Amino acid sequence: TIIALGAVVLDQGRQVDELHANEQRIAAVISAPDAVSTSAEPMEGVSVTVVSSETLGDLVFSAHGLEDLHEEDYQLWLTRDDGSVYSAGVLSVDEAGFVLPVLAEPDEGTEGVAVTVEPEGGSDQPTSDPVMAMPVTG
Repeated sequence: TIIALGAVVLDQGRQVDELHANEQRIAAVISAPDAVSTSAEPMEGVSVTVVSSETLGDLVFSAHGLEDLHEEDYQLWLTRDDGSVYSAGVLSVDEAGFVLPVLAEPDEGTEGVAVTVEPEGGSDQPTSDPVMAMPVTG
């Protein structure tokens, strides 16, 4: 029992460290000298902001106004200039419709972001049309 408890504590410590590192990377992107911010209101009542830094090679996606979903999740996709997409993860939306900022690493062909509604836990590829999509400058 003590060994199992120790393993749980170590795992929680690792998760806290990862969360802290992620928060530091998000702050670095937002405050980067070359940070470029793109905002849009893709649907009524929904605002989206993407901040990217070319030197850091990262972007941060945040949103407000998304409805709470039951047994489904919003999933963020990075879109490429050739029409392909790749997942940047499932969005965590609180009761007030705020999305926790998502840190993503766009590749060279990335030109935008899109959000779809997916089965709980997300999908390997989009299973629905985007509820919002926007280009990313920078």
